[in-house]
Amino acid sequence: MPSEVTSPLTIPKSTSSPSHRRRYKTEISFVSPVSDRHTFEEHSNCFLGISLENSNFRPIKVRSMVEWISQRFSRCTVLVGDSIHRITLESTRGLCPPEALIEAMRLWREFIDEHAHIFDDFRDRTDFTFINCSEVQTSDAYQSYHRALRDYFSQDSAFRTSVEAFGRRYHSKHSNGASAAELERRIQMSSDYFLEEFAIFCCLKERGLEVESDGEWRPIDPAPGEFIVNFGCAMEILTRNTATPVAAVAHRVVEQRKASPDQHDRFSYALFIDSSLDESVVPGLFRYEPGTGLELEAKFGTFLDDILHNTYQQHTTGLY
Repeated sequence: MPSEVTSPLTIPKSTSSPSHRRRYKTEISFVSPVSDRHTFEEHSNCFLGISLENSNFRPIKVRSMVEWISQRFSRCTVLVGDSIHRITLESTRGLCPPEALIEAMRLWREFIDEHAHIFDDFRDRTDFTFINCSEVQTSDAYQSYHRALRDYFSQDSAFRTSVEAFGRRYHSKHSNGASAAELERRIQMSSDYFLEEFAIFCCLKERGLEVESDGEWRPIDPAPGEFIVNFGCAMEILTRNTATPVAAVAHRVVEQRKASPDQHDRFSYALFIDSSLDESVVPGLFRYEPGTGLELEAKFGTFLDDILHNTYQQHTTGLY
């Protein structure tokens, strides 16, 4: 749920409405740390993780969760475990890795087709942003975190025992009849699943910058050794009619709060370079026209008045 606390949701046994349609009520199972039990709902954003082929994420139960979220949070990041579900399919169905990945991605598309309308029903209350594990796993940051976690797993016995514990508990109940060698293989696959999942969560924790694309807010993954350039409206106007135009995109930074006292603070520095308001220095904003060169688009003062009005006045479009 909120980025600083863990708040698993429980769905108790169903109740029946007068129309005899089964309904579910979402409740809080526990909150970690316990000290945040009565304050975690003060956050504006939350996180919902989706496990494919899990009975807790059937449409009727998802609707109950999404409705609960919409009553408390204005933003929600929904992480769908598509690519990592391949490990479950390898273990439970005996599929080879390529087949398991294809099937996992098919199940993801099936889930979206079946559940998209539920999230749409509550978008007037909550801004839902979908992220797939497969997207995160293509980033350099994920590869770096995953290597570090695998190294730690192999070197630290306490960490390795902790990671393996869940797999041992699960497969001791669900792997009846399996040989000792097969049981160990399944436990190792469960450990692989968790290490990949941990690395994905590390990437999500680092996120902050988001851009609007096709009506959705999409996170920008930080990549080691790289930096991000956000082009402004002046560059968009300048390049609009060129062979390689650039666009000024709507962007935002999601709320960042320290999860623990020893966590590092995050700082952002914005540098804005604008033209001079003195027309004797710069007449205004120019656009480049192929064949003729620079053409005056607007005086800079007029441009500033327009963009400030369109950005901050109610019922306006936002960008120039």
